[in-house]
Amino acid sequence: MLKFKIGFVLPILIVACCLLGFAYMFFVDFFLIFFPVIIISLMSIPLLIRKKWDVFSIWSWVLYSSILGVLLRSFYIYFDLPNPQSIDTVFLLGKSKSFLFPAMVLIFVGIACMVGGYLSTKKRFKLKSKIFVHDKWNPKAFFTTSILLLVISIVGLILFIKAQGGLFSIASISSNYRGVSETLAEASPHAYLRLLVSFSGINLFLLTTWLIKYNNNKVMAYILWVISFLTFVFFNFYVSQRGAIVFCMVQLIALSYYLQNFKLPKVKLLIGLVVALVIFQIMTNLRGVTDVATQEVKVDFVKALEPAILTTNMIDVSKTAHIVDAIPTKLNYEYGSTLITVFFAWIPRELWPNKPVTNVDNTIGMKVFGSTTYGSGGVPPGIIAELYWNFWIPGVLLGCFLIGFLLKLINQTILSNIANSNIVIIYVVNFMFIGLSFVGSSFGSLLIGVLLTLIPTIVILNFITERR
Repeated sequence: MLKFKIGFVLPILIVACCLLGFAYMFFVDFFLIFFPVIIISLMSIPLLIRKKWDVFSIWSWVLYSSILGVLLRSFYIYFDLPNPQSIDTVFLLGKSKSFLFPAMVLIFVGIACMVGGYLSTKKRFKLKSKIFVHDKWNPKAFFTTSILLLVISIVGLILFIKAQGGLFSIASISSNYRGVSETLAEASPHAYLRLLVSFSGINLFLLTTWLIKYNNNKVMAYILWVISFLTFVFFNFYVSQRGAIVFCMVQLIALSYYLQNFKLPKVKLLIGLVVALVIFQIMTNLRGVTDVATQEVKVDFVKALEPAILTTNMIDVSKTAHIVDAIPTKLNYEYGSTLITVFFAWIPRELWPNKPVTNVDNTIGMKVFGSTTYGSGGVPPGIIAELYWNFWIPGVLLGCFLIGFLLKLINQTILSNIANSNIVIIYVVNFMFIGLSFVGSSFGSLLIGVLLTLIPTIVILNFITERR
């Protein structure tokens, strides 16, 4: 298989890139086709040189997000799909397509450095803690913990709904209502209540692992699983977080894949994708709804993917172009300050009303894209744009190389311990999407998100894992 990939697939990619390079000379704005294909081909190298392709590896998700965010979106922009008005509204904002060229080159350079960093090492961390050596769980400790997590998440959900103004307000399931305020001091996303509800997600992965690995107390485990799943889905439906539900479905499939010796559960995969697409489409239709009773919800599986393309989430050339263009006229160079917000982001705004903005998504949304409120309209910069914002081109070169190095280090550590179910849970819950988050989110948001799930997960696993 390795010889096939190197001897057949790689030459095809090279020939395709050469042909596109030739066509580049004859078509206006053809860089929107040429560079994305080059970028995806370059990103495929770390996967092509492996004997077996792990479909849920960290680098695989970097590639998937780039196919969606760079390749497909660039195709949409080049061919004006679904229409020129949509492309201008979402991506160009009155600019010409050639405006995107410098950002496309910057992304190419950043990805090249990231690939270089990823390929530069085979090192791994040595894990010696109890949970990394043993993975047998104590049934009593497990079910006690699972019930406690479920109770905490349900209480958190009730308190969150109460804080948001009630259950039946249609604004609460639209993208316009998430602790939004025009003043920073009054913006209240209720982060700690969200954290409590997120325990339902952790519980979901723990229960899934129990159902796969152990044969006792399955009825109890199934009951807790269903309640945890409903709690998780309801919360994300309530706050209109479509992506969280889709990613959760993927994580559950990945968990089964690793726990069953790299066997892809095809039936579970199909069911999970269908459920995720249905929920995604319904939530998309409900965004901006003002009357629940008269709203007709239609599910179109082809159209269900379009909201993921016609947006600037994940890695994206258009938002990178606008952010780079805004420096230093609208955005001053930050010299690393956006990378250290984690040190004070944890302090609740209720206790520190004048706390500086810790989510740079809001800053970019307001100063670059014209958002007028905190809590909505935020635009995550992606690590390439954020490194440029902090340290200009040298920051992109060095930062992307170090990120690639770190991703490989994490990936090697996981692979060398993948037989341990505790490692599998830690990977799926905390690190599987870390590469995707690096290229598409902000550094501070990524680090805070990882810590908020990693710390509880490690504490829980230490409690339920038996000592030998």
